[in-house]
Formats: sequence, structure tokens, C-alpha cells
Amino acid sequence: MHQEQWLAALETIDDHLPVPNSFPQDEENQDHNYEFMCTFDGEHENPGERWTQGESIDGKGEFSYGRQPGGGKPDLDEVIEEMHNEVS
Repeated sequence: MHQEQWLAALETIDDHLPVPNSFPQDEENQDHNYEFMCTFDGEHENPGERWTQGESIDGKGEFSYGRQPGGGKPDLDEVIEEMHNEVS
């Protein structure tokens, strides 16, 4: 969740919390800069809240809603007994 989305969420509870904004924006991953990533398993609808849609507070982007990349059950290889750190 982008710092601007946290500020938008805080607006809904009438509270303000300062968020440091000194990190250089050119070093941020811009691919998902203003996207709220859902971490629930299965499909969930966009809650339609301030932090998931509309213009960002800084005016530099649009909030969006998406799924967190990855997830699901891992595809693990068979366990190699010699790799366990146990004393027999």
C-alpha cells in the first residue's frame, strides 16, 4: 500500500498521521505505486474506498485495486533428509 493510500485511509477516520516522504521517488517501483494489493485468498471485490480508486492525494497518480503477485501453494521438491540439522 502506497503512503498516499494510507493518508487517504486515515481521512476516513478523521485522524492524521505524518508519513515520511523523503524517499527519492525515482527509486520507487512505479509499477504498482498507487495500487492497493489484496492479500486474501480467492476473489474479493474492490471495496470502493478512497484508497482504492480516484486521484491520489499528491495528484501524481490514480489509486487502484489489485491482487498481490504470487501466492498460492508452493511447489516444493521432495525433502532431502541430509539437509536437516538434527542430531541422530
